[in-house]
Amino acid sequence: MNKQKPVADNESRIMNQDLGMSPLEVELEAEKILADAKVDAGSDSRATRPEDCKPKFFENTARAYNEFQRVFGIPNKIFYPGCGADITPVKAFPNSQVTLLDIDDSAAAIVRSAGIPILNMPVEKYKGKHDLIILLNSTFSPGLATPFLERGGKIIANNYFAIPDYLKDMGYPILGLFEDKGDRSIFVPEHGRKLVVDSLYVFGDKEVK
Repeated sequence: MNKQKPVADNESRIMNQDLGMSPLEVELEAEKILADAKVDAGSDSRATRPEDCKPKFFENTARAYNEFQRVFGIPNKIFYPGCGADITPVKAFPNSQVTLLDIDDSAAAIVRSAGIPILNMPVEKYKGKHDLIILLNSTFSPGLATPFLERGGKIIANNYFAIPDYLKDMGYPILGLFEDKGDRSIFVPEHGRKLVVDSLYVFGDKEVK
């Protein structure tokens, strides 16, 4: 007689369909099914990789931050909402107070694992003022972060999710962008060129009317 694998009901109980399997065989088959399920879950492309559990530091971005300090001076207080696990500003601005914020629990845990403080909350619930705001790959509206910019402050943003377009429409002028040369970054004043996705842009504060 051919034996058929047991199936699970909606309550995940293994049912013996009375096809000649002993209770012990049913139990062993159930354990095999569960073990196979764990292997399948572990091979999921969405599973966490070891490198995803470490804070991120980006050399090219750090070069741009160094050039920012050369051109505009050292900012006193920096706000980086939606930072994920990126700690680059903390390392690149050693003489500034850097506030990291992200709503994602996993990202916050990764940053804290390096001994770096981070606020784990929505950006709209934050309160504070900063002379530099960093918006990189932000998935929230830039208008939620700009109220925290001090008068005369600067914004660094990349061109993901049309962040520069949002900022320009809100009245923040583009001052220029950073061009990475491999060993250093160079600030190039704005000349009305087309926005490039991988570039970092510097925005000035709104003009006082």
